[in-house]
Amino acid sequence: MRFLHSKSSGEVALDQIVTMRSVGRGVEAATIAKLRDGSTVEFWQDTDRISSMLDPVIPAQPGFELLRIWLGENGLVEVIADSVIAWRINAYGVTPITVHGIDEDSAIKQPTGRVERLEENTWDSVEEWLKDEVPRQREKDAKEKEEHEKWLASKQAKEG
Repeated sequence: MRFLHSKSSGEVALDQIVTMRSVGRGVEAATIAKLRDGSTVEFWQDTDRISSMLDPVIPAQPGFELLRIWLGENGLVEVIADSVIAWRINAYGVTPITVHGIDEDSAIKQPTGRVERLEENTWDSVEEWLKDEVPRQREKDAKEKEEHEKWLASKQAKEG
C-alpha cells in the first residue's frame, strides 16, 4: 500500500482517493481529493503527479537498460546505462523506472541488444543507436546553448 503526506491529515493511503481536482497555479498548485469515507484532504502535489502514483507498477525482467549519452570535451561520448527495475503502466503506455529516473533523451536497450527510444525509432544495436543519437544530441545541445545565450543577452540588455 502506498501513502502520501497531506497538508493537514498526515499520511493518506492512495487507494482511499475517489476523486481529485487541482487548485492554484505554479508554486501554489495543490490537489484536493475526496476520500472513500466522504472526507476531503489537500495535498501539495498536483493531480498529474498523484495520478502517476496511482498507476500500477510491475517488476521488470532482468536485462532491460535505460540508455543516455553524455557528450564530453574533445568529442568524448559516454553511454550511461541504468538497469530498468520496474515499469509504470498508464493510459499512454509504459514508463521505465530506474534508481535514477528517466529523461526525454533516454532509450531502452532490450535483453536482445535491440534499442528503442520511447515512441520513436528502433535500432538493432547500441552502436547503430549512437550513429543517430550523437548528432541528434549535439544539435539539441547547440540549440539549448543558443537559447541560453539569447536569454542571457536579453537579461543583460534589460539590466544595463
